[in-house]
Amino acid sequence: MYAMLTTASRTGESQDGVDLMCANQFVAEQIKKALPEIRKKAQIFFRRDIQIRILLQESPQQAERKPRPSEIRANVMKSPVVKEILSEFNGVVKDVKSGE
Repeated sequence: MYAMLTTASRTGESQDGVDLMCANQFVAEQIKKALPEIRKKAQIFFRRDIQIRILLQESPQQAERKPRPSEIRANVMKSPVVKEILSEFNGVVKDVKSGE
């Protein structure tokens, strides 16, 4: 339980409780399973009822995500320049690599 809680970050707090942000679905589910025990320990420690809300961190935006090889190939094949070169030289695309 402690290992799971250390991966979460506190994102906010109010008079009645705290918000914990989890990086992925698995950690969020594991913490939710242990939530009754966590709340009980928090009540004992703080000597009052504490509400704990588990939030899931938003996934990275599409632009930040590294494109898959199939996406790179599809984008290259859509290019008018590539289409023109392939038709001019009767070419075939065998491999596509990212420019990074």
